[in-house]
Amino acid sequence: MVEKVRAIAQEIEPTLKEIRRQIHRHPERGFQEHETAKLVLARLKRLGIRVRDKVGQTGVTGLLGGKGGGKTVGLRADMDALPIQEHSRNPYKSQISGMMHACGHDAHVACLLGAAEILARLDIEIPGSVKFLFQPNEEDVPSGALAMIEAGVLDRPRVDVLIALHVDPETPCGKIGIRAGAMLAEARDFAIRILGRAGHGAHPHQAIDAIVAAAHFVTQLQSIVSRRVDPLEAAVVSVGEIRGGHADNIVADQVELKGTVRCLNSRLGDELVRALEAVLQGVTSAAGAQGQIQWTQGCTALVNDPKVTKAIHRAATQLYGSDAPHPHIPQSMGGDDFAYFLQRVPGAIFLLGTNDGSERTSYPLHHPQFDIDEKALTVGAAVMAQTALNLLLEG
Repeated sequence: MVEKVRAIAQEIEPTLKEIRRQIHRHPERGFQEHETAKLVLARLKRLGIRVRDKVGQTGVTGLLGGKGGGKTVGLRADMDALPIQEHSRNPYKSQISGMMHACGHDAHVACLLGAAEILARLDIEIPGSVKFLFQPNEEDVPSGALAMIEAGVLDRPRVDVLIALHVDPETPCGKIGIRAGAMLAEARDFAIRILGRAGHGAHPHQAIDAIVAAAHFVTQLQSIVSRRVDPLEAAVVSVGEIRGGHADNIVADQVELKGTVRCLNSRLGDELVRALEAVLQGVTSAAGAQGQIQWTQGCTALVNDPKVTKAIHRAATQLYGSDAPHPHIPQSMGGDDFAYFLQRVPGAIFLLGTNDGSERTSYPLHHPQFDIDEKALTVGAAVMAQTALNLLLEG
C-alpha cells in the first residue's frame, strides 16, 4: 500500500503543480477565498468526495468513506493569501496587485487535494472516514479555524484526530520536520496610543512630545525579554508599526504603535502582558503623557500530540526512508490558528521542506520573493495520505 501511495503521488505531480500555480496566480485574502473554494469544490466533486461549502464563511469540507463506522481522520489546509506585492519573474506570479501567496497556502491546498486524490484512488474500502478541511483566514483575526469550529466542522462525523502541514523554506525538499509538544507560539497583538500635547517645534517645553515618549517606550521594551524572562524560555516582543506627527515644526500630540508578543505558553504570555503595560505606564508617566493599550488575542500555542507526531514520523519513514524526517526541528515563534483545532482534537502539524538549495527557494515566509521547490507537493500529499491511512487501518 505504501508503494501505491507513493506511485499515485508521483503520477499526479504535474496536476499538483498546476493547481498550486493557478491558486498562486489568483491569491485571495481571508474570508474572500471564493475562487479558491470553487477550485477545491470542483476537484473534490470530480473525485466523488462528498462536499460542503461556505463552512465558516468561505471554507470547504470533503468527506471520503464513512459508510462502515470507524474513526474519522481530519486533514486541514489553509487557503488565504497576504497583502504583499510579489517581486518575481515566474510565469505563475500573482496577477493581483498587492496580493501574494507568500506563506505557501497555495501549496497547502495543492497538497491536501493531492492527499484526497491518493486516498480516493486507492483500491480499498477505508475503515472509517477522512474529512478534508479547507480553511479560510489563517493569517488574520477573527480566526478562520474558529469560524469553522463554530460551524460544526469537527462534528458530523466527529473528527477523532487532525493533521496539517506548513511549508518550510529552511528544511530541504524531500524532508519533513516535526516535534512533539509545543511547536509554534501563541500570539497576542497590541495597539497602543500615546497621547501628549501639541506645540510649536521651537518651544518644546510648552508641549508634551508623544514621539519622544514613544521612542523611550520602544527602547525600554527591548529589556523585557532580556531582563524579565528566564533565558531558557523563548519569547519575542516586537513593534512592527509606528505612526505619529504631522509636520516638521509641530510637536506631535499623538503616536500609534502596533506590535506582537510571542511565547510558548500562556503563563509567560500573561507575564509579558503585565510587563509591557508596566513599561507603558512608567514611560508615559515620566513624560507627562498618557498611554492607552488594546490587546487582540491571536492564536494560542500550538501543541503537537505525541502519538500523532509518531504517526506522521512513521508515514514519512515508510514513504521516503529513515532520513526523511529531518532531525532537531526547533520550536518557532511563528503561530498558526491550527492550534485552536488542537485544543479540541488530538493532532499535529508538520513542516514540509521546500528548499532545493537555490536562492529562489531560500527566501523566508512572508517575503515578496518567496517560492518553493514544487517537488515538495508530492511529498506533502503522500505523507498526509499515508498518515491518515495508517491511523484508520490501525483503528
